[in-house]
Amino acid sequence: MDKSEIESKIINIISESFFVSNSFVKLESDLTYDLNLDSLDMLDLVFQIEQEFKIVIDDKMDFKTTNTVNNVVNLIASAIEAKDNKFLKGETK
Repeated sequence: MDKSEIESKIINIISESFFVSNSFVKLESDLTYDLNLDSLDMLDLVFQIEQEFKIVIDDKMDFKTTNTVNNVVNLIASAIEAKDNKFLKGETK
């Protein structure tokens, strides 16, 4: 999955879940200040991302300091790449 697909999916998740117009969600949008997501919304976003991308966002990924849509996209791209690398190496976890 390339970065533009990840970006599109993240924007759709945010738009549909938090009732924000797709056109308003930009890569530089701040999740808290621009999109008005609170801490419970962020937990919901993490859950939805985990479900959509079939990944686990753990403490090592430092989602708490992820403050823009672009940061989320980069974090998810890295997680998917790490997951794919483990699969290619034959690791199961």
